[in-house]
Amino acid sequence: MVIYRLTENLFKKLKVPLQADPVASTGTLGDWYCNKIILNRQHFLLCVSSQTLLPVLVSGKAPLTFPSRLQEKLGEILLHLNIPTARIENELAQMNDWVFAKTASRSVVGAMNDYIRISKVMVESGLNIDDLSWRLLDIPFRPLGMKSSLYATAKAFGIEVHRKPLLSKVHPPLKLMKSDD
Repeated sequence: MVIYRLTENLFKKLKVPLQADPVASTGTLGDWYCNKIILNRQHFLLCVSSQTLLPVLVSGKAPLTFPSRLQEKLGEILLHLNIPTARIENELAQMNDWVFAKTASRSVVGAMNDYIRISKVMVESGLNIDDLSWRLLDIPFRPLGMKSSLYATAKAFGIEVHRKPLLSKVHPPLKLMKSDD
């Protein structure tokens, strides 16, 4: 079972009942914090793992069905991280049952807001939305004690990352323009 912790903006859009005191999520990645985001006039939902700050960007179309899209995208990401198939299947199976609740961690909400700001800058700088999810995996969160969500997720599943993440070969570094301040 997993808890989807909705921001107030998303809750107002979905109009779903929130569980007051849900039991803990049973998956390795814990609760999922979810917020809506608009990029290039398209609606998306940004979902962030409470345990590793793993960001997953899914389509905002038919928002009540986002849990199945999150499962699918998460499976792709975990497979890319070389997580054993049995562990991936177990994590995704934990997500078959869910409840909605309000947010409970300001740190996770803060990280999610950082991802949203970074996403908007990256897309405005020319990064296509398909590559955005992969880019977000390598954003450092050192104040929270982690190199990046990619490293934290691999570690949560017992996988060691000994080099720069695989994503840097697939997606070369983003070149942002300097401001003239």
